[in-house]
Amino acid sequence: MHELEVQLRACEQELEAMKSSRPEPASTVGTGMAVFRQALPYHTYAIGHVMLFVSLVLSTATSLRGANQVMALIMSMFALPVATPSWSTGRLWLLRLGYYKLTRPQAQADDWVWIVDHTVQLGAEKCLVILGLRLSALPTSGRPLTHEDVEPLALLPVTTSTGEVVYQQ
Repeated sequence: MHELEVQLRACEQELEAMKSSRPEPASTVGTGMAVFRQALPYHTYAIGHVMLFVSLVLSTATSLRGANQVMALIMSMFALPVATPSWSTGRLWLLRLGYYKLTRPQAQADDWVWIVDHTVQLGAEKCLVILGLRLSALPTSGRPLTHEDVEPLALLPVTTSTGEVVYQQ
């Protein structure tokens, strides 16, 4: 038992030595106005523009055009010398984010629950939406599900919505 304690202390000392010799990781985003000066490669706007626009739409339920106007107001109120992206630019950022969420690999687990639904019909087609929820990440009782709790697993256009069509997809 004493030998194990000595080995544990030696490992802890070695770990502390490794931590102290390792340089601190530099933040790739920055803070304050720095995020509005940090340009993304091949993009007109900086990381701060993307973060602010996406946060306005997803976290505060602001419309695309409203997010554009809020950003313009913030920039003018604080006399910030940075441009404001149009609502259509922000829409493209959100579409890219959604595409990533749909195509990224999902965690392999046995506790996935699916929520399957068809959206409102537009024209001749509907969209079959499949959302996934891990039982291990189920919210505490008394709190309803939010869009942060679920992961989009599939978004499929369909012309007919029978049980057999859903099963085949």
